[in-house]
Amino acid sequence: MAAGIDVHVDLTQFSRQLKDTEKKFAAATRKRTRQALTESADEVQSKARANASWSSRIPSAVKVQTTFSTTRAKVALVVDAKKAPHARALELGNKTTFSAAVINQNGGFKVVNGRKVAVNRSIYKAMKKSGVGVGRALRHPVYDSGKPPTRVGEQPTRPFFFPAAQASAAAAEKRMEDALDTIARDAGFK
Repeated sequence: MAAGIDVHVDLTQFSRQLKDTEKKFAAATRKRTRQALTESADEVQSKARANASWSSRIPSAVKVQTTFSTTRAKVALVVDAKKAPHARALELGNKTTFSAAVINQNGGFKVVNGRKVAVNRSIYKAMKKSGVGVGRALRHPVYDSGKPPTRVGEQPTRPFFFPAAQASAAAAEKRMEDALDTIARDAGFK
């Protein structure tokens, strides 16, 4: 009969190496992810600033806020409302929309609260041609010589923020994919 052989394997060294590799992999993941997210946010920020070059206050109010911890990475692009309080209204407008059919049907006037309000057709055509602000308008009271507002004015919106984000979305996704590929390659995956 064969004698039994006891095999004792000490896995403490292997366990220690595995923990070290895990820490290195996590650090590399954070580093590459942080870099890719920051580069993407910087690209969106520069595009948003360029889109808002018509304003004297909005470009300097566009900021990147980053938060990186061991469990979470967050990059936010924000517009400082104290520096540019008009940015949100010019980006989003309000619930009133332009309608080419209504404008043409009423001979250049839009009916608002039972009153005819003149709509500048050339502004509408320029908006439609460039694709900027189509479908949205910014309505605001018009003050005449310090009296209470007697009429409502409309102007086209001038989106700068969301078009920049949409234009940069594919590049940001590609940057993140490249970062993850690099992390995997550095970790020994093929």
